[in-house]
Amino acid sequence: MNNSGVSPTVTNCTFINNNGGNGAGMRNIDASPIVTHCTFIDNEGSKGGGMYNSGGSPTVTDCTFSMTRNGDIGWFGGGMCNINSSVTVTNCTFSDLEVYRWGAGMYNSGCSPTVTDCTFSGNQVVDCGGGMYNTEASPIVIHCFFSGNSAGVGGGIGNYDGSSPIVTHCTFSGNHSGCGGGMSNWGDSSPNVSDCIFSENKGCGAGIYNIEMSSPTVTNCVFIRNLAHIGFGGGSVNIINSSATVTNCMFIENMSGYYTTEDDIGGGGVKVMEGSSLTMTNCMFRGNATTNNGGGINIEGNSWAMLTNCSFNENSATELGGGIYIEESTLTIRNSILWGNATQMGNSEIENVDADLTISYCDIRECGGSGAFWDQE
Repeated sequence: MNNSGVSPTVTNCTFINNNGGNGAGMRNIDASPIVTHCTFIDNEGSKGGGMYNSGGSPTVTDCTFSMTRNGDIGWFGGGMCNINSSVTVTNCTFSDLEVYRWGAGMYNSGCSPTVTDCTFSGNQVVDCGGGMYNTEASPIVIHCFFSGNSAGVGGGIGNYDGSSPIVTHCTFSGNHSGCGGGMSNWGDSSPNVSDCIFSENKGCGAGIYNIEMSSPTVTNCVFIRNLAHIGFGGGSVNIINSSATVTNCMFIENMSGYYTTEDDIGGGGVKVMEGSSLTMTNCMFRGNATTNNGGGINIEGNSWAMLTNCSFNENSATELGGGIYIEESTLTIRNSILWGNATQMGNSEIENVDADLTISYCDIRECGGSGAFWDQE
């Protein structure tokens, strides 16, 4: 179906086994169709196998996009491709879709779609964004579920090239990628992520992976049982040459370096490296583990971090720093608790290797209320 400059209403239709370049199922150019209760299945197109939107403001509600197996001919958006289009997508399912490059479920470029109450599951892409890929895009993603998606980078969502999505009240579970099982942020991207759950995702930075001057803001989120099973560490969050602000979050039973033959570089909960900065407030780390250094947090490579009102308990490291490991970086810890963390060597709570460490008004095991790490600037 090809719509150019028109706004049809399409209801209770099925688009199946269609082939085309852009938008094998439906192609909308400067069009604003209303599409409701439709099914897009087994459509093959290089961009937007199910639906392609360029310009306009389509409204898509209660639709299913599934089983579009594009293989090598599918490049962008196996389910939906949005370019400079203000599309509104509500209560839709994107499942079992596959493309070669970006956004197996949905591809967004230069636009700010609103995506609400949608499910992205079992989608696959070789490159980036198994569930959703954003480039120079700032979608609003609300109450969505990303599960079992896979990609080279960004299993659930991949953000690139200055994208600034708002992602709230979403769940990322069981997604898999080389970097960023739940979400990856590249190239000066600055997502605002709030009230989300990241669970049982896999990849370095298994929950959220940040690189190349990205600056995510993460608030009121839970990271639980994520696994960094390949290099670069960061059981739940990995920050490389980027800046992150994390507030009111919980990091529980995340792991780095287990179930793999590759070398682990540490950070069972969070890894901060290569000149990155981290501002963290009111966060809890419990039961995180690494086969290297830093069961809770690993900070190194001339990075900077400020931890305020945080607690570290029952985290473990096979090597150094059961709670926190810092090397050749700057760390300030204020009003925080480190207690009951474990390591096989060195200091179980904090391991400082040639770092600038300032600790004030903290409760740290084996310091007894006095001494070097207690209540001091």
